[in-house]
Amino acid sequence: MATQFGSFNLVYPILQVCLGKYAVGYIGIKDIDTKDLIYKKVVKGDEDIEYGIVNDFDLILTGTSPSSDVEYNMWRFARDSGKDSICILDMTKHCQERFYKNGELFLPDMIFVVDEEGKEAVSCIGVAPDNIIVTGSPYLDAVCQFRLTNEEKEQVRGELKLGRKRLLTFCTEYIAASGEKELYGYDEFDILRGLSKYIRKRGFDNIRLRIRLHPKDESNMYEEFFKTMDDGIDFEIAAGEIGNRFFQASDAVIGMTSTILTEAHMLGLHVVSFQPAGKGINKHVHNSIIEKTLVTTIAGLYERLDAILDGPHVNVSSLPTDSRNDSLNKIMEVVDSRLRAISFKKRAA
Repeated sequence: MATQFGSFNLVYPILQVCLGKYAVGYIGIKDIDTKDLIYKKVVKGDEDIEYGIVNDFDLILTGTSPSSDVEYNMWRFARDSGKDSICILDMTKHCQERFYKNGELFLPDMIFVVDEEGKEAVSCIGVAPDNIIVTGSPYLDAVCQFRLTNEEKEQVRGELKLGRKRLLTFCTEYIAASGEKELYGYDEFDILRGLSKYIRKRGFDNIRLRIRLHPKDESNMYEEFFKTMDDGIDFEIAAGEIGNRFFQASDAVIGMTSTILTEAHMLGLHVVSFQPAGKGINKHVHNSIIEKTLVTTIAGLYERLDAILDGPHVNVSSLPTDSRNDSLNKIMEVVDSRLRAISFKKRAA
């Protein structure tokens, strides 16, 4: 089960490995063209479901959500039904809100986390260390496999017809569309206003701005925004882009708190986490990449971008990563072990 796109990115590779080994069902935010599922339901993130539909399954694997109660209620149903439940935490932002609902903490039997930072965050809300396993991320394991060479990046720049222009990519996070500006202290339009002024300062003929949409965002709100700006900015909107090919033509990737910044860093791109939250609002610094690349003021943003665009045009070193599918192997060791134990109990009953 995955009602958030970040959760889907981690749960889906596990589902694919389980196919052929086990009877598998799926409940999730994205439709999938996958055969041999014994159950499939596509849901909106906060859509209530009939939890009894999983009665025929022995192990419930979910993502987590700070805004939806669906996974939380599924853990409760599993506990009440005598079933095992495991969740995989894709990021630690809003960690407490993922496990506390209506003031009550409830946990699955086991929590998989991507790294030691995730383990520390989950431990801080009262989860016993024995119930937390650091597995890595199946999604991030695969990212580096698609890293382009410098020659391939130049080919992509040619396809984008950039010429001598530098490419800034801004990644949205569905803050404005969900009405969460007050929570963060800023939204995508605040960032875009700052970037627009920077592009004007550097010269319209020198920079193209590419907007990579969050899966829930729609392009029309950003198109309308640039109509009101009326200042000749060269921009384009990347909606539903599959893979990271065009993404890797970027001279700099600007985001806020998303995992996309970690992806960009792993692909060897310059990254900036820009969070102009202002006084009294906490910044979201939930991993080392965001911590190292965080700027909180317009002046800081411009200084960082100047350093990138005026500096040598070289790749940033990528993060060390495990071999492809190593995270999946760690996860499947636990899943296989739990299912063997369940099968043994059934035979003994």
